[in-house]
Amino acid sequence: MFQRILNEKPSVMRKIFAVYGDITLPNLGLNEKHMKKVLESHIVFHAAASLKLEATLKPNILMNLTGTKHVIDVAKMMPNHVLTVHFSTGFCCCDVEILDEKIEEWPDKPEDLIRCAEWMSEEAMAAMQKSVLRTQ
Repeated sequence: MFQRILNEKPSVMRKIFAVYGDITLPNLGLNEKHMKKVLESHIVFHAAASLKLEATLKPNILMNLTGTKHVIDVAKMMPNHVLTVHFSTGFCCCDVEILDEKIEEWPDKPEDLIRCAEWMSEEAMAAMQKSVLRTQ
């Protein structure tokens, strides 16, 4: 991903660091030392997500939607934040040959889905999965 930068300006790579946290937790579960380092940063690359194709709606919402919300919450605390880059799962729109960069309109608000996943049972979420995912 960063091969060109590595080849042309290898010193820049020292500015990049990985954060090993837990996206299911507020503040990504980071300790004070790591949180301080993150808050001093300018750019966030968010690539954490569940890739379990067999997973049901509830755990995917809790991991992918809530996790992304936690990353955004941390980015909002960064005083010098300029950019967040979010990499979605590798299986999105796998039936589409060319995927345009566009914002997809979706009738369900992420916040509503997160609230449902927090209190609804696995069985109740499974019953509404086809409707939420707009699948046959």
